[in-house]
Amino acid sequence: MDEWFSVLELVGGLPGIPASRRAIFDKAKRENWQSRERQGRGGGLEYHISSLPQETQRALAIKNTNDTIKSMSAEPAFKEGKAEAAKLKIKEEISQKITQAKRLDSLNKSEGLTGMSRDRMNAKLEIIKLWETFKKTCTETTTAAQFLFCYAYNQGQIQAPEWVRGVIEKTSQPSLMKWLKKYRQEGVTSLAGNYGTRRGSGIFHTNKALYDLAVAMMTEFPHCDAKQVSLAIEARKDKLEIEEIPHVKTIARFMEAWKNNNKQVFEFIQSPDAWRG
Repeated sequence: MDEWFSVLELVGGLPGIPASRRAIFDKAKRENWQSRERQGRGGGLEYHISSLPQETQRALAIKNTNDTIKSMSAEPAFKEGKAEAAKLKIKEEISQKITQAKRLDSLNKSEGLTGMSRDRMNAKLEIIKLWETFKKTCTETTTAAQFLFCYAYNQGQIQAPEWVRGVIEKTSQPSLMKWLKKYRQEGVTSLAGNYGTRRGSGIFHTNKALYDLAVAMMTEFPHCDAKQVSLAIEARKDKLEIEEIPHVKTIARFMEAWKNNNKQVFEFIQSPDAWRG
């Protein structure tokens, strides 16, 4: 990248640079820009990039990068690299979609969990949440911090709800790692063990597409109401393969039951930042 620029190279819309040559000369003199005599045709002064305003330096760096890429783009190797990058991006997007699909399927299954399966799932979610809080205040490596957390939990030094300890009295670093991996890759019901049986026989439990639509609206738009879900169902009636739109009260009862049965799940769905990285 060039480090010295003449007035002619600077004039013409760069951020932080005046619009006229005279104004550039005045600004350079006033701010004592580092300068030297320009060699070759035309003569005059040229100014070192380090003396220019920060926003001008950034703009010149971006322009240089774009110019470099443009000159490289005609090279066969560059084209091959670009094509390979596109393939990698597609693979990454497919992988992300598969993970999202697994999580959605797991979320759907979680609504039907009963008894100990649901208790195990919610207890592990609560412990993972406690771990995420603990991790933020620990300066150790992730593995060391996990060992410390599990030791503290087993000694009763982590303030966990009594119902959680009633389900999981003690845990270990390998178990915590396994829970984290399973949640991120397979979704919440992977924490429950055997799923148990699905409850409910209403239209939302016999029409998977209808169920998925309602759950998706609740997780993506947590403040939506039964009327809004009803309108969404009506707009997709043919795709959902239903003869009649469920009554608004029926939709409201399903939404209330789903939220009550999935308090822990719903909380984690609304806090995705805790699962990044």
